[in-house]
Amino acid sequence: MSEINTLKNTENLQTVGDFLNFAVKYFAFPLSTEETEKETEKTFLNPQLEAEMLLSFALGKERVWLRTHQDYILNAKESAKFREIIERRKNNEPLAYIRGWKIWCDMKIVVSPDVLIPRDETEILANYILKNSRNFKPKTILDVGTGSGCLAIFLAKKFPRTEVTALDICPKALNIAKKNAQNQQVQIKFLQSDLLEKISRKNFDIIVANLPYVPENISVSKDVRKEPAHAIFSGADGLDLIRKLAEQLKFREILFRELWLEFWPAQETEIKKIFAEYNVEFLPDLGGDTYFAKITMKK
Repeated sequence: MSEINTLKNTENLQTVGDFLNFAVKYFAFPLSTEETEKETEKTFLNPQLEAEMLLSFALGKERVWLRTHQDYILNAKESAKFREIIERRKNNEPLAYIRGWKIWCDMKIVVSPDVLIPRDETEILANYILKNSRNFKPKTILDVGTGSGCLAIFLAKKFPRTEVTALDICPKALNIAKKNAQNQQVQIKFLQSDLLEKISRKNFDIIVANLPYVPENISVSKDVRKEPAHAIFSGADGLDLIRKLAEQLKFREILFRELWLEFWPAQETEIKKIFAEYNVEFLPDLGGDTYFAKITMKK
């Protein structure tokens, strides 16, 4: 089975069925004996799904098409593309980076290694904000640490008459966010800013700050290691940037109707301390764990 560690034996593969069978085996085994000894994360959780997603992308077909066209013979260009992307995925490059996009909240969001891949969990946050904000129709929204721009774009689409501003410290991330806003045909003001540093306005209806919150000593998966570390980790307990945001809000005397955060359940107590001067309401994810906070000004 050692031959499974190379792509040499794909030269004789021709059909969809051939390539899928090979890819399933390829993803089911570690890259090398050395990796087996060093890593506990030895295989992909669902090799069949990995294989189907990649071949579907390589051929520009739906996964259901693969199952009904097992005898389809790949041409040279299709075969070469599949060999390339299967090797990239075996090296734990996330599927979203390979494809260059992810479907998030029913939108095709462009991504690159310059931005964090939008998380499914953050869709829950987006819908919490939408459900809560229907009561007052926000006029101004600020997205701090916008990354790919997904949250700002979602809110701009849901509130088309609202002035939306999105901030990020990384110019490459802002370029991706601008491209996504253009693709989704929404108007957003983008600014390069270290959190609230470049903000001149003193009040907002909604501030969204989906900032990095993973403690720097936490071990993450191989896929996550391919994403920008500055968009994932934030100090020893993961809350450095959230603390900095709270300090800037106070120092710059910025008022808001609602501030929304995403964080780890284990950080709930510290979030209460950081925002002790405000009202803090915690909200659960689908599993019932506390992952989100709605923060409001005390009257």
